[in-house]
Amino acid sequence: MLLERSESIAFWAWRVALEFKEKLSHKAADMDLTAPEAFTLTGLHFENGLPLAELSKRMHHSHTSVLRHVDSLESRGLVIREPHPEDRRIKLLQLTKKSRSMMPDLLAMMHEVYEESVKDIPSEELHHSIGVLKQVITNLGGDVEVCEGAGCMEKDKTRSSFDRDES
Repeated sequence: MLLERSESIAFWAWRVALEFKEKLSHKAADMDLTAPEAFTLTGLHFENGLPLAELSKRMHHSHTSVLRHVDSLESRGLVIREPHPEDRRIKLLQLTKKSRSMMPDLLAMMHEVYEESVKDIPSEELHHSIGVLKQVITNLGGDVEVCEGAGCMEKDKTRSSFDRDES
């Protein structure tokens, strides 16, 4: 039997993602960014020097979509492509001084949106909800491992496989 939309976790997860994107779009516009550009910059902030294919994979977006955002950011001096030290076919995406100087404001803006989204939700309920969403992802065959912090690049080097279409 088909569930009503109001009873579907997929529907509500999709709505949460849309609402986050909408709110971030409005706030990011003040910084002359789109929400996907803001996500791209923050992705590089936490793991600077990724190839395009790896950044796309970690963002769960198509290569073409992330490429479009990277091209836009590069044209505004916010991202540069550097040659890979061991494979010149691969370009590594790097934040520029200009984009690094924006990061405190960008991260604060994203944190503000997050805080607004979870206000009035008790921490136990929030923790439980995150656990439920992780279980849904696992049930669907997805990976819920999240690498956070400065050790991500080193940890993931053993797992990463460079696609040859980053240039």
